[in-house]
Amino acid sequence: MGRTDRYKKSFTYAAVAVLIAIATEASAFDFKGLVLGEPTTPARVEAVFATCAPFRGEQCNNVEQMLHDRLKITCGLGHQGMMVCNGSTTIAGFLTMANIVIGQSGSLQRIALSEIDPDNFDELREQLVAKFGPPKRSEQSRVQNSFGAQYQQFEYEWSDARGRRILLRKYADRVDKSSVTFDTPEDRAMLNQRRGKKGDL
Repeated sequence: MGRTDRYKKSFTYAAVAVLIAIATEASAFDFKGLVLGEPTTPARVEAVFATCAPFRGEQCNNVEQMLHDRLKITCGLGHQGMMVCNGSTTIAGFLTMANIVIGQSGSLQRIALSEIDPDNFDELREQLVAKFGPPKRSEQSRVQNSFGAQYQQFEYEWSDARGRRILLRKYADRVDKSSVTFDTPEDRAMLNQRRGKKGDL
């Protein structure tokens, strides 16, 4: 094999590696096929969650189906022309409440999953690691409830070169609920701007 052929072969391998990396990056942070930071529509979001997702079994029982029919995710017009979708679903087989935001650009900006039982935190973390790999940041701290009782807080963060992030917290706004948030730099900037306006009185 001549030098030119070797060069062409090496170039081909490098090009394939880049394409694979791009494809992996584009689909890295998704929830049930909805890719963070990529274009989507309210109809697409509602279609993804149209079918009842069983909590732990292979199919929904009557109670789960009733809850799905009453609390299934639906979308509507939100702040500054964004589309907001709220309702109940599951993550890793555990019940959760979802808040999904489609930005003005039409891209998926946020998937906030709350109201998760902290007893399921360890298994949820393991499943996130299995899907997304080891987190880029892990942190432990102490939090306390209104009675002064303290609890060990665990936070795990996955992020990529585009600034997309997944944040898993054992204790969210309350010490009896865990949360998982998929967000983008645009979403974080918007929330920070809102927080800044709250003190402008």
